[in-house]
Amino acid sequence: LEWRKTYKSLLDAEHRLATLSTSAPQKTRDLLKREVDGHMKYLLELQEQKDVYEDEIGAVQARCDEIKLALRKESNLEELRMTMERRTRKAKEGDPE
Repeated sequence: LEWRKTYKSLLDAEHRLATLSTSAPQKTRDLLKREVDGHMKYLLELQEQKDVYEDEIGAVQARCDEIKLALRKESNLEELRMTMERRTRKAKEGDPE
């Protein structure tokens, strides 16, 4: 929402600068140029924030994937242990000592 509002303001300022008459005072040109630069700078800041958030989200998702993998591995090892325990019990039941 903020990005869209700022982008529209940037387009408006660029249009006003582009359609400014050649007889307009230099002060007006400088003012519009500063307005365009300000909007552009703010848009770049917003984009940088978005990139940082996306990087953080990616890091969290990668950590979640690692945890899921570790849990899956632990579950598989537990299943293997149970299977081996059942085999050992069956073997002991049939083994007369």
